[in-house]
Amino acid sequence: MTAIPLLGGFAGAAFINGTQVLLTSGNATLDNTQTFVTLMDIMPDIQHRTKVLYAPGTTVINGSLAWDAKADAMNLITTNGGLLQRGFYFTVAMWTGNNSTPYVGKLIPRAYVTSLTLQGAAGGLISANLSFISGNVISGGSNVWNDWPGGGNYISTRSENSASIPYGYWFSGNSHIPVRDWTLSYNQEVSPVFSNENVSVPRYMKCSTIEATLDVTTMRQIALDENYYQKVTNYIAPEFSRVVIATKDFEIQGVTKTEGFAFNGPTDAGTYSYSFTSAALNMQPVQNIIR
Repeated sequence: MTAIPLLGGFAGAAFINGTQVLLTSGNATLDNTQTFVTLMDIMPDIQHRTKVLYAPGTTVINGSLAWDAKADAMNLITTNGGLLQRGFYFTVAMWTGNNSTPYVGKLIPRAYVTSLTLQGAAGGLISANLSFISGNVISGGSNVWNDWPGGGNYISTRSENSASIPYGYWFSGNSHIPVRDWTLSYNQEVSPVFSNENVSVPRYMKCSTIEATLDVTTMRQIALDENYYQKVTNYIAPEFSRVVIATKDFEIQGVTKTEGFAFNGPTDAGTYSYSFTSAALNMQPVQNIIR
């Protein structure tokens, strides 16, 4: 028996709407929801009995991607034609770097964000985790490479010839409020809607409510009362009430969910922790909570 050499995923790649990301892991699963029934038979015989396919059911695709952020990939984290825009759909293409089969992978059109998480911690790169859903058919095999418009123009996942620098944690915080670590979570309710016809794919995807949450640990207290430092020092310093994380420019409208302080022992610094969650602050039916 001859061994099959594999290069692993080193030479693999992934694109989100035409932008390559430094992929660390990814998957896509086609879920079938067939309906079965068990028939009744009172006649004794020697025939085998089993469940019977009653309806072909429906299909939907769920997947996820994890990557290390780099400068141009941060352009995906926007509210204008980006992953933070409600109802925004995009194309996902990913393939492996297995030796002799370099382009085996999946191409998923019209995918919608169900959750997106960005994390930054001292000493490391910013990591992103994306979960998505799609009602379209997955193409596989070499078709991924042939069908993808960017085919032939990519770098391997860990190539030293990266087109842009990795986005490190050091882009977080400002001179007044140093940030120790942070997590930005974005969630969108997406449900496939099927028509009353003999088709398995959804008629459309219904995008419902969205929610954003920022959990951050700082080395200095944030002035949630904008006039706090003016009262104490008679000096207006908006830097003390603004938290900077490494994203594109946008603002989360909402409320402070939790805030706390921790004494971390004699060998570590004390920290402040905050959790901010998005919310509409009035009863208007339409309001942008991320802008």
